[in-house]
This record gives sequence, structure tokens and C-alpha cells, in this order.
Amino acid sequence: MKNFRSIILLLSLLTLGLSACQKPIDFPEGSGPGGTKKTISAFFKAKVNGVWVECNITTVQLYNTPNPTIQISAFKGATDGFTIALQDYTGVGDYSLGSLNTASYVNDFKNPFSNNFIAEKGNVKITSANAKTIKGTFEFSGFNIDGNATKEITEGSFELSLETPIAPTPGDNDKNLSTKVDGTPVSFIVAAAGMVQTPLGKTISIAGVNGTKTISIAIFDYTGPGTYALNDLAQVGYNQDQSQTGSFLSTSGKVVVNSYINGVIKGTFECVAPNEDSSLNTKVTLTEGKFEAKLQQ
Repeated sequence: MKNFRSIILLLSLLTLGLSACQKPIDFPEGSGPGGTKKTISAFFKAKVNGVWVECNITTVQLYNTPNPTIQISAFKGATDGFTIALQDYTGVGDYSLGSLNTASYVNDFKNPFSNNFIAEKGNVKITSANAKTIKGTFEFSGFNIDGNATKEITEGSFELSLETPIAPTPGDNDKNLSTKVDGTPVSFIVAAAGMVQTPLGKTISIAGVNGTKTISIAIFDYTGPGTYALNDLAQVGYNQDQSQTGSFLSTSGKVVVNSYINGVIKGTFECVAPNEDSSLNTKVTLTEGKFEAKLQQ
């Protein structure tokens, strides 16, 4: 169930464009952290049944869980999305898709499971990989788990940045999303927030950024103001630096919705979040969390 809810969280966040950390970020001269300009470029494209799909939001993450794993996600707004996960990742080489290495294509996030096509067979070829970028090609035949429909993914290619982009830092008036991380107060800019329909019901997603730090809050099967237990009815994710060992996911705690009026949701949260790298024995404790955000629907 935890993995199922993690998929829902990922889909709902990316549907709203909240995982734009790897899309091009271009601060005006003299703005952003340290008054510097930073630009990161990336591309991901493929033909779906012969029609080109070019994605404008991409993410890539390396994990040790416990084997080296790379996960790539790419999205074209709220209409199309790809995911590729390679286990026992060793860099340049060929990776056959199947039970160990996986890939999928989604062409409607409003119904992500009935419109999800999972690779039954295919191949990913990493042609270049270093500390800054990863390049490759891919193709696969995808089948739909809710029916007999298939999609042919061909001529896929990508070049993605492995460097950590830096997002804006909150100002004095940005207090709508905040928490204490192991006792240290941290405020976030609300990057986006929204409500989407999923197989679990209405899912609310809120994401915030602060430099290299990010936080995400999800409520599954939202039914109105009240208390939503973690990790049963809600989930909180915290990234302290977007590094391989910097991701934490809640296992206990709660999210409390105090009010939802005219599309504005207000509430509090607290949780204990172990490191998502299962080989590490680290965790963060989030206390005195609060949020106020206007939901997109």
C-alpha cells in the first residue's frame, strides 16, 4: 500500500507541475540565491504510436535501495508522462525492460491507472553518464493493466541534468507553508497546490520550495476538514538537498485540515520521516507544520 500511495503522490504532484525542479530554471540577473543566474536545460521525447511527444517537465533521481537505482520521470503538462526505473544501475550500458527494470507511459492523468501503459518488453540504452548529465535512448511496447490496449513507444531519447537546481528562497512575507525540521524553523514558497481525482478519491497535493529544500504534502480520499493519519490517509515528503541521500518520507504523524473555504485550504502537520535510502538509518522529525494555499482544480 505504501508503494501504491507513493505512486499516487508522484502522479498528482507532477500533474500539477510541482516537480519542476529539473525543468529549465532561469532567474533574472541579480535575483535568486546569492544574486546569481542559473539555467538548467533538459529534454525528453519519444514517439507514441508514431506521434511525437516532447516533455517539458523532467526529473531524475539516484537511489541506493539497497542497489543503485536511477528513476527518470518526464511529463508534457497534464496530458502525457513517462517513467523509467533502472535497478542495479551501473552507468553506460543496455538495460532490458521487464521485471527488474521498468518503464511506463500515461496519456491521461485524470485517470492515471486506466490510461497507464507498462513496458512488457523493451530496452533503455544509456549512452553517456557523468556527474552532470545523463543521455540515452529507449523503446518499449506498453500494455494497459485495465484492458487489452497497447502503445508502441519508439525513437525515445533524453538528455537530463544530474545537477541540483536552486529554487528561490522565501521572503519575510512567505509564511504560508512552514515547519520545524528537527527543531529548526524552515519556511517554503508554495510552488503550487491542487486537487485531482484519483482511484483513491480526491487527492490534495501541496508543494513548497526553499533553495534546494522541498516539501510535499498529500491527502488521499479527501472528505473535508478533519485529521488524516500518516501513512494511511496522507503522506509528507521532505528533501533537504535533493541529493541521493537527502530524501525523507513520512511513516507516522498526521495532517489536520482546519478549514477549506472558497478553494483555500488551511491546516497543520507533523511527522517522523525516515530516509528513503533504506541502507541509511537516518530520519527527520517535522513539528509545528502549517499550510495555507489556494487549490487549483
